[in-house]
Amino acid sequence: MSVELEKDIRYPLSIKAGIEQVIFQMLRLRGGVANNPNKVSAGIAVRCSSVEFAYAGYSHADLGWTHQIELGYTLNEEP
Repeated sequence: MSVELEKDIRYPLSIKAGIEQVIFQMLRLRGGVANNPNKVSAGIAVRCSSVEFAYAGYSHADLGWTHQIELGYTLNEEP
């Protein structure tokens, strides 16, 4: 679980929390919440060797449902 505090001088303090559950070595489920603005998110990630593909969606009070995708590559992976 991770918790993050974010403060921009133009906006109020935002608190974000997230959790990641490893289902198998290559499959991860993720979820999170935030305030200011209120958001709820859920996602899934698939990691194969040093490449990871992730999808997430989150609900935003003003913007509605938003989708995000990520493609990542790890250069130096520790054993």
